[in-house]
Amino acid sequence: MTDAAEAKAGNLGDVEFAVAICTLNRRGYLERAVSAVLAQLAGFPGGELIVVDNGSTDSTAGYLAELSRRDRRVHAIHEERRGIYYGRVRAILSARRDFLIFVDDDAVPQPGWLGGMLRELAAAPEVGVVGGAIDPRWETPKPRWLCKRLMREIPIFNVPEGSRESRFPCYPSGISLGIRLNRCALLYANAARYDDYPFGRKGTPDDGCGFRMLGGEDTDLCEIYARNGFRVVENGGIRVWHTVQPERHKPEWYVQKFASEGHLRIRLLRLTRRPVVGRHSIGMLAGLPSLALLDLAAPLLPARFGLLLHAYRVKCAAAWTELLWGQRPRPLAYECGSAVSSSNANAESGLPQP
Repeated sequence: MTDAAEAKAGNLGDVEFAVAICTLNRRGYLERAVSAVLAQLAGFPGGELIVVDNGSTDSTAGYLAELSRRDRRVHAIHEERRGIYYGRVRAILSARRDFLIFVDDDAVPQPGWLGGMLRELAAAPEVGVVGGAIDPRWETPKPRWLCKRLMREIPIFNVPEGSRESRFPCYPSGISLGIRLNRCALLYANAARYDDYPFGRKGTPDDGCGFRMLGGEDTDLCEIYARNGFRVVENGGIRVWHTVQPERHKPEWYVQKFASEGHLRIRLLRLTRRPVVGRHSIGMLAGLPSLALLDLAAPLLPARFGLLLHAYRVKCAAAWTELLWGQRPRPLAYECGSAVSSSNANAESGLPQP
């Protein structure tokens, strides 16, 4: 079925939505993503493409200027503050539609991706966030030691066919994520998060970043919708290919990623007012002594098992470090009252307008 036929059959032809791609110095990847999105947009006249240039210094700006000149569906926007969170906020404040669908610049939507997203979002008013499956696109051959569990960190993972509910902390990845634009999106873009809790930004001592998060922007966004009564769902029929870049072929990348997750889980528990020692953390905290002993035998094990064991031990140690010596941030607000349209919400955000 063509995109146009799918839109007509699903009564989606009149749906107003935007697809957003945030990018930074990755023109080669970006062109593939844009081409795939525009091909699927051809079947949905109510759609547009927003590309947020997050401070690129390569040829991205020129490419986007020419693209937006040639194609009225494309809107290129510049966001000078680097970080995926800031790029997403700029897209939220720029999209005056019913739905906003994010896809990363190094991902390529598979056939049926856009129709699947729109069907899930339009299926019921209580659906607030939609995610899907992520398949690998290898730039170089897959390392033999890279097991399925480690691939989830890229992230690469499958999702069963059909719609299923997602709950904290196992929310869909922001690589391919659709949201209903309402006051929940506004809360995600509010000044407290924008200035004080820059999710998705590692930070450096001189970048003006007051609180360094090691990720968490996807979880925070989904949690806002869930706390306000909206469903967060995944559907295995909605798929993208995600490029596995060369740096993710190195064991140390996965060890660092696991350590980041240990810190982040404790920080998110504090920010969401959940018990820091409870069902979402007890496994990591209680597992450290045994993992520390087992890690001594890691060099004797096959590479994939030894690396995974070591990574888990590092993750548990990072969680303990964050629990005992980490920052104590004020919890964030997650309840936002009744939903409103994004066009009304933008003026209330207190943030710079596009």
